[in-house]
Amino acid sequence: MNKIYILLLALLVMAGCYKDKGNYDYKTMYAIEIDGIDENKKYELWFGEPFTMPEPIIRFTDSTQAHDDLSYQCKLDTFVVSTEKCLNVTFGIEPQGWNDIFGAFIVKDERTGISYSQRFRVTLLSNFTNGWMWMTENQGKAELNMLASSKKFFQNVYTAVNNRELGPKAYGVVEHFDAGLNANGVLVMAGGPGSDGPVELDWSNLRKEVWTGEEFVGGSLPEDLQEIKAACFIKNYSCLVSGSGKLYVRYSPGGYLYQDRYPDFPFYGDYKLSSVVGYSFPPDYNVALFYEENEGRYLFLDNGELRGLDQVEDAGQKFSLVDPDKELIYLAPASQQQGKSLFYAVLRDKSDGKYYTQRFQFGIVGGQPTLTTIAQDVFPAVVNEKTRFAVGYTTKEAYYSQGAQIFRYNFELNDTPVAVADFKTGTITAFTLDSYGEQFGVCVQNGNTHDFYWTSTDGQEFEHVKQIPGEVKGLIYKSGGSWKYE
Repeated sequence: MNKIYILLLALLVMAGCYKDKGNYDYKTMYAIEIDGIDENKKYELWFGEPFTMPEPIIRFTDSTQAHDDLSYQCKLDTFVVSTEKCLNVTFGIEPQGWNDIFGAFIVKDERTGISYSQRFRVTLLSNFTNGWMWMTENQGKAELNMLASSKKFFQNVYTAVNNRELGPKAYGVVEHFDAGLNANGVLVMAGGPGSDGPVELDWSNLRKEVWTGEEFVGGSLPEDLQEIKAACFIKNYSCLVSGSGKLYVRYSPGGYLYQDRYPDFPFYGDYKLSSVVGYSFPPDYNVALFYEENEGRYLFLDNGELRGLDQVEDAGQKFSLVDPDKELIYLAPASQQQGKSLFYAVLRDKSDGKYYTQRFQFGIVGGQPTLTTIAQDVFPAVVNEKTRFAVGYTTKEAYYSQGAQIFRYNFELNDTPVAVADFKTGTITAFTLDSYGEQFGVCVQNGNTHDFYWTSTDGQEFEHVKQIPGEVKGLIYKSGGSWKYE
């Protein structure tokens, strides 16, 4: 045992006396710092437009080691979008869900193989996500125009994006949503002889998704839908009203496109629907109201079938919901509560030409329709067939146009209207409010051209575009929805 201890001690002494004659040159590993990019700032990336970033500043922590043997990458999410130090690229990132993503500017030292990065955040934006959108007829062609919330104007935007024309006749445009209130499409109602009829567009980039005829059984558009009066989209149903006043209904649970096809025949019955359609907002309440012209009767959609509103027990009994002497001019929800919408309607008496307003509450709660008529009043001003109407959602205010002016009144009090805007010349042929009821989009016709104004209800002007060719046929505020990066 003692001999083993002595041997181990000798080995340790020998190791301690060994001199390492290797030639080692120890150096401090230098690093790179990236300046000029703010990781706390959100940089804006507009769909279809050049995306630029500040030129990064590359700094070596040991200036004596600086060299140019470097390579670069700029990433958005996991995608490399540039290998240049200065970023100025155009690419088609299409916003469809979340609107914020992370990016990174990466520098690789080719001598050492080590990479250094600086993160940043990007907000995806599209000029077509929200703003004012309207249809015109211009020299025998239907055109779609848009003044985006970015204040950029796009004339005949459908043709610009899709490189083809719409039909000769313009009827209007409707945005629709899925059950989660995310925008999932825009229906452009155009048609006429020789056209493909209405077309569905992607809500974020306005590219054609499908001709509406392709959504029918058999893959072709019924003949009477070459002229289309109206459309609406609610939670479980898509509805089209043909030029002959017939209703085509498609079951589309969740409000998503293409989940089922339209039957190639309309809902049965001897009826003629007008072009005025009212539906609850949010659309997930599954309420759509129509007006039958022959009988002067409100109808509603119940599990995909038309029923008369007069067949529902009325808790208010303030006026009749059937009147052959009246025609419906305007209908829209003014508020929403617990599945029931307060509707504001304007009607004209065909016998004496007087205008009336009606207010009633309607909804489908627990599968059962509920109705309360509230009031019918003589309209508090002299109006005519050129008058246009709008109601503020979640407010008690209604608006109407007369010539080039817009007036406001309290529809509960039916008080004296006051002027809130005057565009001086021309005739207002369309105006509407945004989703919050605080801003107007206004089309003023002057002969064969029109002017468009974006203004607030208290008189502040945000933007205008003048002398746009064509006759206005329909206007909406396109509210858009949530986005994701793809």
